[in-house]
Amino acid sequence: MEKKRSYYTVLIPTLLTVWLACAGHSCARHAKAKPPTAGPPRCPNCGPMVVPYPLSTGPTCGDQAYRINCVGGKLYFGALHGSSYVITSINSVTQRIVLLPPGLASAGSCISADVSKQGLELDPHLPFSITSSNTILLLNCSQAMLQAPIDCSPTSLCYSYIKNNASPCSKAPLCCTFRTDGSQTAYTIRINGGGCLAYQSFVGLNPNKEVPPPGIKWPDRGLELQWALPKEPVCKSDVDCNLLLGKSKCLPDPTSLGLKRCSCKKGLEWDPVNAICGKCRHGKHCKKKKKTVVFAGAAVAVVGVTLAIAVAVIATKHSHQKVKKDLHKNIVKEREEMLSANSTGNFGVVLLEMVTSKKAIDFSREEEDVNLVMYINKMMDQERLIECIDPLLKKMASKLDLQTMQQLGNLASACLNERRQNRPSMKEVADEIEYIINILSQEVSET
Repeated sequence: MEKKRSYYTVLIPTLLTVWLACAGHSCARHAKAKPPTAGPPRCPNCGPMVVPYPLSTGPTCGDQAYRINCVGGKLYFGALHGSSYVITSINSVTQRIVLLPPGLASAGSCISADVSKQGLELDPHLPFSITSSNTILLLNCSQAMLQAPIDCSPTSLCYSYIKNNASPCSKAPLCCTFRTDGSQTAYTIRINGGGCLAYQSFVGLNPNKEVPPPGIKWPDRGLELQWALPKEPVCKSDVDCNLLLGKSKCLPDPTSLGLKRCSCKKGLEWDPVNAICGKCRHGKHCKKKKKTVVFAGAAVAVVGVTLAIAVAVIATKHSHQKVKKDLHKNIVKEREEMLSANSTGNFGVVLLEMVTSKKAIDFSREEEDVNLVMYINKMMDQERLIECIDPLLKKMASKLDLQTMQQLGNLASACLNERRQNRPSMKEVADEIEYIINILSQEVSET
């Protein structure tokens, strides 16, 4: 146990001082953070129903574009105009959800319970749509529906349903049947005063046959939706990707301006069903773009800060109390310049030197490894970053310690992104370092 305490006297005071330099905050007590988790967080079950990824019942699980609601142990799907429908089944393999249609407003009426909402309408900007597997029975319709390209004939399937299941609708002048297989019904089952006032839906029925035969109970009502396969998790930096997905980097989403997502590393591809970076099956499409050279000037630009922190890492191993005081004094002096320049590229070099205990430029290394940034990028491409960490730190490290060291390496890589606009801000860097501090502090308190 003593080894762990010795290790943290090295890492925590140094990280804390670096965080103070980034964020300019006082040394305050922070809330404990949860340890890193593997894979995007799946939401807990709702009653007996499993909530598979990407469906989300809360702000901290699933993909927020796939929101559903868990109330009283039941799942509900929220549509436009404030309407809500019970979810009766979910199939994560086929990406299907079956909703329970609203039924009639009262026993003696032929009006759907959601008539005030004009039926079901989905938000076309969300990843849900109505499948082509639904047979819709429109009830209590006006003569105007005869102009619609659907079956309103006397032999329409809807009349069989009315006879055995909705007798109040038998007084209505007309009913119609159609299958949801066109773009006009991808997001809407419309009812209103000018057309029809009620509807029912069944999944998989053939509207051209009288189903079921007389005397046989009709199948359960249902309206099937499908969800589009999710994109990679949203991120701010490589640290987020390491925690959420692993084997990925935080890169801009080409389809959404200003948004970043975890992009799987070379040889891997996003598996949206299992929410992992799996082995690439598309050959050349998984090849990684060649990196551009990062020149030594980035390191030279922050010699003062680099030396201050590098000295702190070494000196803390002998006398962390004295170094903590001196380091704080030196780094806070540099803080305002770093924040005003938003020089996260320079700060990335600082982090690399901290984790590896190597110089930014060292001609004693192999020619292609003289530049520390280029060397680390090469090792990260080969998923060998752990080999670059200072052996002294690894010798005393637990599994969680190694994870947090690797997170620092990933954060450094994000700061050194070849495209300046893709680098995290100093505030984002400070937030990530604070998170790592909280993880380490939690384990210290538990030991």
